Amino acid sequence: MHQHLRLLLFLASLGVSLHAAGQSGFRPGYVVPVAGDTLRGEVELRGAQQVARLCRFRTNSASAVTEYQPAQLRGYGATAGPRFETVPAKPGLPVFMEVLVSGKASLYTMYNDDDEQQFFMRSPQGAVLALQQRDTVKTAEPGARSAQVKERNYLFRPVLKQALADCLPAVITIPKVELKESQLRKLFVAYNNCGREAPAADVAPAASKAALGLLAGVYRATLPFGNNPRTTLKTGWNPTAGLALSFRPGRFGEKLMLRLEALYTQDTFEEEVTVPGSGINLLGTAQRRTDVKLNALQVPALIRYSLPGRRLRAFLQAGPQASIGFGGSAQQRRTEQMNGSAPSTTTTSYDVRTFRLGGAVGAGLTLKAGTGAVQVEVRRSFTDTPVEQKVAGGVQATHLLLGYQFR
Repeated sequence: MHQHLRLLLFLASLGVSLHAAGQSGFRPGYVVPVAGDTLRGEVELRGAQQVARLCRFRTNSASAVTEYQPAQLRGYGATAGPRFETVPAKPGLPVFMEVLVSGKASLYTMYNDDDEQQFFMRSPQGAVLALQQRDTVKTAEPGARSAQVKERNYLFRPVLKQALADCLPAVITIPKVELKESQLRKLFVAYNNCGREAPAADVAPAASKAALGLLAGVYRATLPFGNNPRTTLKTGWNPTAGLALSFRPGRFGEKLMLRLEALYTQDTFEEEVTVPGSGINLLGTAQRRTDVKLNALQVPALIRYSLPGRRLRAFLQAGPQASIGFGGSAQQRRTEQMNGSAPSTTTTSYDVRTFRLGGAVGAGLTLKAGTGAVQVEVRRSFTDTPVEQKVAGGVQATHLLLGYQFR
């Protein structure tokens, strides 16, 4: 019991320490004041909304942090990473926007308060234009039945056609362009290369994002065990807790994410049943008691797909799962009484495996909360047999999980 408590305390302290480390997101970089020379040092890149409103800069790890508003800088950036320019999102409202493509026509992006990615451009004439689309739901009535139809208005396409009109190869591709970062990047690079021998630079690859999360909840498990007959052992609802690391490669976009989790589980399976007798007691019965204890760290590697949404988003995820065991036991005791003699008890112990493989699949919701997101999830997991001998099936479990993901 004490070793399990120590493990849970270790996981909690590790989560706190990792989160604290994540709060210091300073990287080598620079700031460009409105007046004066470029200053080099370290800039903080943390939070999609924060980087648009505020630049935090220090000359080195031991110096004080200076905070800059968009009106105070022409831009800032990481030495090896994204860079930001001060751009008016609306008249009189300058913000820091990430530069995706720079050239005769430049492409920018930022995230609003609902965590939605927005795109802007600076035209060859210097005007800053928002690239937008609008979805509307209409009710159509074919005959006596009604149906809801979603219509998408590509407002950004006429804006692009007018702004990029002097490059026909780029203009003819606009009717097929979606409001997605990868497709807009390709269009702007093509425009900036139009009629030029030297290609324009696609200044920043799509940024990858990583975030730490905490998970807690309850689960219950089943385990087929025994021969002649094989019965299904069940646990009650047990607590579980652990950590999650989410990673979204830049090429994935906003709908896909990779997650690596570590959840501590402690299973106790107990059962006592009446089974057919054996030997000279063949026509009689015997009592069989099964005790299985499994302590493990469940490590699923999941691919998550999130449906579009503002603050509330539904998700599905699935992937392989490893179970790393430490400690544990499995045994059966069989008690028979033959021909009025004293009861005879036979105990059989089984070797518990320390490593098992399986998988997990889950569905849930995430809700933006503060600087992070709360999630609820229902999950099913399975791993192969926990004992070396051919006496048990795989462990299956149902999980009800609550989590928080930091940004």
